[in-house]
Amino acid sequence: MGLIYRVTHLRGDRGAREVKALFDTGASQCFVRRDIAQVVATPGRAPFSLAFETATGRVETDQVIFAAVAIDSHELFWTFMVIPELTEELILGADFFQRWKIRLDPEQESVSMDPGALRLKLV
Repeated sequence: MGLIYRVTHLRGDRGAREVKALFDTGASQCFVRRDIAQVVATPGRAPFSLAFETATGRVETDQVIFAAVAIDSHELFWTFMVIPELTEELILGADFFQRWKIRLDPEQESVSMDPGALRLKLV
């Protein structure tokens, strides 16, 4: 079993950039490194600071960006927590996978998506 990485595009209100994304089922949220965030989008403030546990301790942030990430030629809009010294450029977490019905196969290092998740509804 391996880690799943993919080179993808991240697009925000300032532009787009190719990034190396880690697909991480152990991450509760989606994260982006600050230098990447500042290139693609205008960082905003969350209503309050959030603390996240990491392998080496804790990290806290109150900054977010709104951006779209390309998965299988679809741009999926999401909120990313901005972390100054994140080891990865982009981490896609469980919240993203659940919303967009993305399934990971670590053995095959593959990513698949339910096309039905692309239908946006206002009910």
